[in-house]
Amino acid sequence: MDFGWSQTDTNTLWLIELKEYANLTYKEQLQDYLLDNLVNKATDSLLMLAAMWAKTNQGLKLAECLPPVIHQFSGRLKLFFILKIDRIAFKSQIGVLKDELKNRLRGRVAFFDVRHVTLVDHLTAIKCGLPLVINETSI
Repeated sequence: MDFGWSQTDTNTLWLIELKEYANLTYKEQLQDYLLDNLVNKATDSLLMLAAMWAKTNQGLKLAECLPPVIHQFSGRLKLFFILKIDRIAFKSQIGVLKDELKNRLRGRVAFFDVRHVTLVDHLTAIKCGLPLVINETSI
């Protein structure tokens, strides 16, 4: 995942993946390839957190790079995927991709009590209040 933050007022840890769809190769834009990529990123991030919380050797090394608030985190974990898209027609497919992503991650996120997995386009994320900056020359 690209970044995360701890929201202390709600005891929530957000993991966020940003993907600029327009810059993906044709192969990377294929639904199965894109979803596999997103599932793998989420899985890797969850495994890294699990290793840190289990205090494995690799997990302890990772903990050195992360804020202390995450070391013993016991709140809610949310996964948020944002696609920067340049074709309005593609926006209609976001719902289908989101449902498939949730289905593919269902068993994995259950181990972490994750109840919030979502996929949105970047304009929707901005409307929801995420502080994303759009470079107008790249749209």
